[in-house]
Amino acid sequence: MRAGVRERIGDAFQMLVVGGASFNPHWVTTAEALGIGFETGYGLTETSPVVSLGDTTGCPFGSTGKPLPGVDVRVTSGGEILVRGDNVMRGYYRDPDLTRQAVHDGWLHTGDCGELDAEGHLFIRGRLKEAIVGSNGETLYPEEIEPYYTSPLFQEHCVVPVAAPDGNDRPVLCVVPAPELRDASEVNDAFQNLRTVAPSSFRVEQMVVLHEGLPRTGSGKVRRRELGNKLQREALST
Repeated sequence: MRAGVRERIGDAFQMLVVGGASFNPHWVTTAEALGIGFETGYGLTETSPVVSLGDTTGCPFGSTGKPLPGVDVRVTSGGEILVRGDNVMRGYYRDPDLTRQAVHDGWLHTGDCGELDAEGHLFIRGRLKEAIVGSNGETLYPEEIEPYYTSPLFQEHCVVPVAAPDGNDRPVLCVVPAPELRDASEVNDAFQNLRTVAPSSFRVEQMVVLHEGLPRTGSGKVRRRELGNKLQREALST
């Protein structure tokens, strides 16, 4: 099987580099089984854009490697990732107020949450504004949950925080069905199957089917909090 796949994709395909979003952990073992290297990284437009990079065979699973040479990274007590280096932008064009909010003493406040291990590997947990704090006090991030709900029946999917009656957030899975899907019940069946095998802390209780694409920023990032607020308003109006 490996030889057949390699023949179809060609010998020139040696390395797969992923960034910008979380990925299903099965991709790592699949790529390695085909003899394809797998690298993952983290960055922002404001950092030109790469901050860290790592080979999955040489860094802990789930990390985005170590900061590039000349790039300093630290994590605040609140979990926010700060970046400093010559790669950090001078400021936002004609917006000094926003620049002052983002950059302090040379450190860019990314708005992302993460951790650094003892060896300096960086782990991305999610966006500060999109953190989901449950009734048990546990903090979850949509990027941690979403890889476990990937299905060919979903054209797009994301997890959003929606305020529960008790004031805490609860994760809700939003799904845009694949256009060729004929039977709507298949989407729910796929959700239930994925939920069953997901880790217990990542078992989403509710799925919402959307009939239009996910709202995104100009750079393609999903507006999760905006979508979550919309779902909450719709629930209150019914």
